[in-house]
Order: sequence, then structure tokens, then C-alpha cells
Amino acid sequence: MSKFTWILDNGHGLETKKKESVVWDNNTQLKEYEFNRGVVKYLSFMLRDAKIDYTILVPEINDISLSERVKRANKKNVDSIFISVHGNQYTDSRVHGFETHYYNAGKEYAEIFQKHIGQLGKDRGIKQSNFYVIKNTKMPAILTENGFYSNEKECAKMLTNDFQYEIAEAHFRGILEIENNEI
Repeated sequence: MSKFTWILDNGHGLETKKKESVVWDNNTQLKEYEFNRGVVKYLSFMLRDAKIDYTILVPEINDISLSERVKRANKKNVDSIFISVHGNQYTDSRVHGFETHYYNAGKEYAEIFQKHIGQLGKDRGIKQSNFYVIKNTKMPAILTENGFYSNEKECAKMLTNDFQYEIAEAHFRGILEIENNEI
């Protein structure tokens, strides 16, 4: 039995506007909802195999409002930690890397996750943010940004199943560290 129930939010859905890369010269394009769901799928397999309690917050492919995501999360077990998984974008296509956001109670968890995901590329550190889903959940919450799909080189990696698996593994290592230590 695990110490926590891990609430996995696979951020954004099919209809979320402007959450996709440009179509690159090789005719590929990353849709963030597909990327997020790929990472969460691999992470859920790892958690299941390790017998760590988890729930996928949004099993649907369609958009679920931020308020509905928060409502669903807040109905879960008190001993929960919320992780919202995302890809990132920026107007400057040279920007790349990995970062973890927290609101208040999630800072120590953000540090642990960033230690693991920051090893996959440029470590952009942790940031205190007021994203709706991490600000309004009752449990500690973090939001990970796992590469910039506005950066062609990073996006090419993000499109692969192997890299999505690596990102899931980094999240899994963060979860194991939290599960196995007193925090």
C-alpha cells in the first residue's frame, strides 16, 4: 500500500486551442493533449506495477474545464498529491528545457520532481505559480512542463514514445523518492 494516492492530470484535451506545435518541415506536429496522455499512460503502468495508488483524473479525450478538474481532484482521498503533466511552448523557438511549478504546499514536492525531470534536458528549475489547477486543489499540487514543443529539436524528441517513456520514468522516480522518504 502506498502512502499517497497520486492524482495524475494529463492536462488539456482534444479541443484545447493553441496547444500544438507548428507543422515542422518534416510534416510532423505535436498535439499537447496526445503528449500529456502518452506520458501519463506510461506513468500509470509503472505505478500499477509498483502497486502505488493512483488515479487518472481525466480519462476522457475531450476538454474538461479547469474547475471540473479541480472538483474531481478535491473529491479524492485526503492523502493525495496532484501532478499535472504538460508540454510547454514559448514565442522564442530557442527556449527549451524542463520546469516544475507549485503554488504553496507543493514546493518540496516540486523540488524532488524537478531533480528528476531536470536531468532530461535543460533544468529550468522550480517556479511558484498560480495556475488554476495547482492553486485550487486541496492537496499538495505540482505542474510539470516537460519540454518545449515550440523548439523544433525538443519537439522532435517529445513526439517519440521513447522520450515520453523517459519523462514518465523521471516522474516515477520522483514519486518513489516521496513514497520512500519522510516528507
